[in-house]
This record gives sequence, structure tokens and C-alpha cells, in this order.
Amino acid sequence: MVDGSYKIKCTNSTCNQSHSGTMKLYQQDGELKGVMIPVTDFWITSTFRGGKAEGNTFEFTAYWNTPCQQYAMDVRGEVDGDKISGTTNNPAGLYTFEGTRVAE
Repeated sequence: MVDGSYKIKCTNSTCNQSHSGTMKLYQQDGELKGVMIPVTDFWITSTFRGGKAEGNTFEFTAYWNTPCQQYAMDVRGEVDGDKISGTTNNPAGLYTFEGTRVAE
């Protein structure tokens, strides 16, 4: 089950950047929903719905708006106990992420 809140760190090894935030995931009516909340200015808080979770794996596309345009970020990951890991593909490139479940 993937439901929960996770403190995550995303890293892009190509440009040596990392960003932290919180990812909240929950399943409702057969779909994965949630929110990504930034700690830095790199992201903009983004809600999502229509994601999929099967066992301990998940995927979704988060969208966020800037004054210029809307961006999409494809996210795929896996939960193993209280650990979460995966990848994000967004306009800034491919990032990996990892993190730990936290109390809400």
C-alpha cells in the first residue's frame, strides 16, 4: 500500500541539483490522488489525480502552472515499508527521488 506522507529528496545527477519536499499519496475510488509540496522554490505545490497504484508501485502525472505556461511531471515509484523511491521526468530533466514516510 502506498498511502501516506513522505519527505523526499529529488536529485538530478546531470546538473548536480537536488530539491526537497513532501509527497502525499492516497487512494480513493480506485485512483491515486495526492499533492507534492516543495521546500524550495524549484517546484510549485501541485495536486494530482488519476494516478495508478498497484501493490507497492505507483505512477501519476502532476501539473503546475507558472505565469508563462503549464508544466507536467511524470512520476513513477515504489514503496518498501516506510521507504519510497522512484523517478520524475519533467522539463528540467530526469530526477531520481528517495524518502521516508512521516507522520501526518
